[in-house]
Amino acid sequence: MRDFSRKVVIVLIVIFAQSSLRTNAILLDGYNLGQNGYVKYSDGFLIQWGYNSGSTVLNLRVNLPIAFYNSSYIVTGNVKKASTDSNVYAICPTSLYTTYFYVDRNFASPSGPGTTSGAFFWTAIGRWK
Repeated sequence: MRDFSRKVVIVLIVIFAQSSLRTNAILLDGYNLGQNGYVKYSDGFLIQWGYNSGSTVLNLRVNLPIAFYNSSYIVTGNVKKASTDSNVYAICPTSLYTTYFYVDRNFASPSGPGTTSGAFFWTAIGRWK
């Protein structure tokens, strides 16, 4: 019985050491899974996303759910459109700041290029620390 107790203690110590000491695991540090949300990780990695209902403003400001560490992050986007719409759309970030960014929404069609006021989805990836 005495040897069994020692083995149990050793197993518990090994499990504790592997799970909490010197781990290289990237842990979830915070999140908001809303329509405009984010997931941030313990190593500083941050993913944010959102939806904008559109606007006639050409250089549109989009507010981020939480701040990035600096303005060195990437933004991508997709315009929401009807399945019958044959235009090609692009979301073009023009300025990046830690808590917001500006985008232009452009399109190309058989009749020529233009700007759209349509709704769009966006994703931003960077670091928070």
